[in-house]
Amino acid sequence: MQTSKGIGITPNAHLAIVTFCIFSIATWHYSTISQVSNLISVYNVLQHKHFMHTKQMQHIQLNPSFQRNLMVAWVSSSYYFFIY
Repeated sequence: MQTSKGIGITPNAHLAIVTFCIFSIATWHYSTISQVSNLISVYNVLQHKHFMHTKQMQHIQLNPSFQRNLMVAWVSSSYYFFIY
């Protein structure tokens, strides 16, 4: 009785874990990646217009590092949220 009950509970737990993983990955991939990329593109357009206007061209080179830091911060925070 206990072994059959345990076997019945285990696939449900695995199914719940797999469903949660698929849902979180799909939500993270389709929703948040597009939002972050939209924010990055808007930020780059605003920065480019601002620095073209003020003739401070050297600060445009900071945009790729800003994108990388934003992606690293987002991935690490989502990984921390997924673990805890």
